[in-house]
Amino acid sequence: MEKMTLSTSGTLGDTVCTVCKLYKMSQNNNIQVNHYTIHRNWHNKIREIYSLLPSVHVSFVDVRDEEHPRVFSHFAEDDGIRVTSFPKFELPKVKMPKRYTVLQERSGKDGECRSIPPMVCDRIINESVPPTVLLGTSTSAHGSSRDDVIDMTNETTLLEAFSIIRGAEEFHGFQGCLAFFALSQRIPTTIYCKTDADLLGVEVRLLSDWRLYLKDIVI
Repeated sequence: MEKMTLSTSGTLGDTVCTVCKLYKMSQNNNIQVNHYTIHRNWHNKIREIYSLLPSVHVSFVDVRDEEHPRVFSHFAEDDGIRVTSFPKFELPKVKMPKRYTVLQERSGKDGECRSIPPMVCDRIINESVPPTVLLGTSTSAHGSSRDDVIDMTNETTLLEAFSIIRGAEEFHGFQGCLAFFALSQRIPTTIYCKTDADLLGVEVRLLSDWRLYLKDIVI
């Protein structure tokens, strides 16, 4: 296998998109990525996402690597890399019901930046294939109060969360890591956005193939 070094950047959702770009390339190359992000507390989770590709090795840099080819963390610009819309990953097995829905109630730094209103969460739970599995890193407002909810917030690794999403009937959550992963696994997905910047973040990362599985964007 040939060796190559690439420059990457961004946080969790960006890294999911980057992995879709590196998926095909990593099958024939040992890839060193020099990853730049100002969010040092997310290094471990970013590294966990890159671990989906065994031949990709990540180092975190304090200054963006300008010496090596850059991989854009979105799909709006062509960086010459062929994207795999629906990559197949080895993921940990998690025992789950045969059918279920996944809901990410909260997202963002410390889980407090974005949250789906409780009434909307109740509607999703009431109208979706039961049970509803709650994922994320913030305390749920619904986990202890409903029999048709399985609260797994703060109980999974990121790859375990990916595995749970891959087996779901559908996914509801904010624009970002879990939503982009759901689309990459052909899971019908409803994406929630809080701001125009969130909406733009979806638009520049929404592959044409993924639109088939995008049920709605809610602002």
